[in-house]
Amino acid sequence: MDAFHMDEKFLYRLLRIKCDRGTGDYVLQEMEEVLGECQPDAEQVRAYLQAPGKPTTLNIPQQIVAMDKLLECAEWVSPLHRPSLPRGPERDISPSSGGPGSGG
Repeated sequence: MDAFHMDEKFLYRLLRIKCDRGTGDYVLQEMEEVLGECQPDAEQVRAYLQAPGKPTTLNIPQQIVAMDKLLECAEWVSPLHRPSLPRGPERDISPSSGGPGSGG
């Protein structure tokens, strides 16, 4: 394996770790605003976000808030929500465009 390929793999791993941490930090911060004193331990939340189908110590309301905030974060970084993305008729999915969710 050449050095460039190894560096590329390392870079991807590093970016993934940074993104995972950033997303986890965002979810934790937003959960704290919603849950206040009922905020679970950070490691419990991170474990739940890594494997939501596995048994968890988070209660149902905490799981709901964690998933809501994770989806909120995903929507925020979605290419469809970036203001710099050009929007033509083929990409416009707003209700007025007749796209998905328009009901018509």
